Amino acid sequence: MNTPLMPILFKEFRTQLRGNRAALLLTFYVGLLLIALGLLYRSVVGQVDFGAPLVSAQIGQALFTGLALATQGLTIYLAPATTVNAISGEHERRTFDMLLKTPLSASQVLLGKLLAALAFVLLLLVAALPLFSIVVLFGGVEIWDISRVLVTVLLSAIMGSLLGLFCSVVTRQTYAATLICYA
Repeated sequence: MNTPLMPILFKEFRTQLRGNRAALLLTFYVGLLLIALGLLYRSVVGQVDFGAPLVSAQIGQALFTGLALATQGLTIYLAPATTVNAISGEHERRTFDMLLKTPLSASQVLLGKLLAALAFVLLLLVAALPLFSIVVLFGGVEIWDISRVLVTVLLSAIMGSLLGLFCSVVTRQTYAATLICYA
């Protein structure tokens, strides 16, 4: 598979996965979701003390709703961060002119950078899947429900990444792109 996007994808993957930033972000993402799941579980099970009988399926549905909202919230926050420095970072490192001299068109460069960012966001979502399997153990939630949530979160990640990429193209500084994107 030798498409024109491969050089830009390899460069972006190498840049994103170099060092411990990607591992820390992955740990942070899953850790926050796990903390949210634990707090939500304690809150739901704490309702038993107030005399409300709970069925296992009710616990599963409550945990699923909370985990889906936490996943959506974190993804909406993190997806633009994966692309907000895509083009503005090239300007700051003074490599933008070299990027323009490649045989790739502007749309191919943007698509390559977007696909690399979305691949990382997809990695975050795949890392969150075991937490959704915990919810399935309680019952009340089917695989169809989880797949609908993941598709919705993925669509939100695409839109957030596109917004971050747009802000990166409009400005020449990552700081300004970040401010515009999150404003």
